[in-house]
Amino acid sequence: MIKQITVFIKNEPGSLFHVTSILAKHDVDIRAINLAETADVSLLRLVATPSEKALKIFRDNNIKFVEHDVFGVEIKDKPGGLAEFAAFLTKNKINIEYLYPFITKSKDRSFLVLRPTDSSRAEKVLLKSGLKLLTEEEFYKV
Repeated sequence: MIKQITVFIKNEPGSLFHVTSILAKHDVDIRAINLAETADVSLLRLVATPSEKALKIFRDNNIKFVEHDVFGVEIKDKPGGLAEFAAFLTKNKINIEYLYPFITKSKDRSFLVLRPTDSSRAEKVLLKSGLKLLTEEEFYKV
């Protein structure tokens, strides 16, 4: 499992810059990021390394956040690769709350960050399937 941090930011110009510049100032690398709006605030989901340093920075700067364990999974990088993965999830009745891609240096592999509704069941099914689940260490290296 991988540590994801969801930061609650105002839906206004400069909010994304504020959070990302604080992390950059402290040499924290953002490996995956997703920004989604809600009625009241924007949800900035990110996976950063080192994660403990990012958490401390947010605490020290009174930035509101929550932590979640998520999966990093490798899928086939080809037309239909995501559809194939979605079919697997459907067949195994695994519900996904959200997912988003993350940037890698690899040109022939695709990776997703995902948060299933039932993490322990999803982990067992995904591991049994032979799909590549990344450890936190592997996630930061791809």
